[in-house]
Amino acid sequence: MFIRTTMFFTLLLCLGAIITAQQEWVPAAGSWEFSGENVLQNDASGKLSRVDIETNEDNFLNVSFTVQYVAGGYSNEQMFEKGEYHAGFGVHLGVEDPLLRTESWGNGDSYLLWINLDTREETRIDNPEHYGLRAQIYKSNSPSSMNLQRSPLIANSDALSSFSVEDYVSIDLVSTIESLSGVNASILDVISYFRPQGVEINMSADLTNGRISIVDPTNPELTFYVSLDPSVLSGNYVSLRTNSVALRFENISVN
Repeated sequence: MFIRTTMFFTLLLCLGAIITAQQEWVPAAGSWEFSGENVLQNDASGKLSRVDIETNEDNFLNVSFTVQYVAGGYSNEQMFEKGEYHAGFGVHLGVEDPLLRTESWGNGDSYLLWINLDTREETRIDNPEHYGLRAQIYKSNSPSSMNLQRSPLIANSDALSSFSVEDYVSIDLVSTIESLSGVNASILDVISYFRPQGVEINMSADLTNGRISIVDPTNPELTFYVSLDPSVLSGNYVSLRTNSVALRFENISVN
């Protein structure tokens, strides 16, 4: 009886170890450090830095963390002096078949909710949909295919089109904050939130209908909603990723 009981508890411990391992962060690219609920991506030059974690949620998913600037965001001191920045970070939701432990442009079948900062003059001229500080949504189809989404709802809405370019899902955050608060702001005013105290990110996804809710980091009483294809959100991985910036993610919760 003692032997059978011991074997039973040993099996439980092994099962628990397997489950825990499945829920650990798996680095794909970048320089990632882990400490409890805190994650540091310490490579300010990495353009496709990413880390993945498996989830067990079937119907509803919550993702929250505080993100804090560490270093990077500009290519050299000359660009910094000119105020030409380029950096970004975001969260892949509903990742199906991620290319684990491998650098890639896309990330399986998923959506990428992305904050993009790009004040380079060539971007303003050639790709205005990326210029400024923007909240964007990308659709990833495979490791090599991912594109900024377009929506006729934006093109057909005077309110939304004033914050975007053409019909791209790429919302000018500075203009949005000015419109909602009535207070004039600049890109530097907004990005100053990222240091030293960091910015709280809270989002929830109803995986049955694709409805995503995102709390406004500058006003916790305000929540934004977006509807995505629920079939794309069926994957069981969530990923953090950064571009050309080192960031600290604290108090991460994925459940």
